[in-house]
Amino acid sequence: LVAFGGALAAAAIALLVLFPRGAALPGYQLERLGGDASTRSSADAPARYGPTDRLEIRLRPETRVDAPVHAAAFVDGRRWDAPLEVSATGAVRVVGPAGELLPDLGEHTIVFVLDEAPAPTLERHARRLELVLERIP
Repeated sequence: LVAFGGALAAAAIALLVLFPRGAALPGYQLERLGGDASTRSSADAPARYGPTDRLEIRLRPETRVDAPVHAAAFVDGRRWDAPLEVSATGAVRVVGPAGELLPDLGEHTIVFVLDEAPAPTLERHARRLELVLERIP
């Protein structure tokens, strides 16, 4: 019985190595819309958003997604309660006035995590995408 349990554990580990969690999710492209690109100091500078600017972020799968996709977002390491829309095709979108979505002024790192399992986290996810935005007065 002990030998059988050891063999079963070894098989489970082999499956995890050969088929890692989230392997069915394709790569994703992140697209940012809105903001004031004319105030950028360089191409690497974060996009800047005033309080009434429309902020739209889209995450699109590179190939078709046949499984349900669950998404979560974090701003500066804290869960972001922005309204994430997840389509049947696996695309994710957040849209709204920057002042409502990012009430605090300054530069912010936004991280999106995606997974086939519900409630992905920064530690447990299949895909992670991030960008930096600046909220201005």
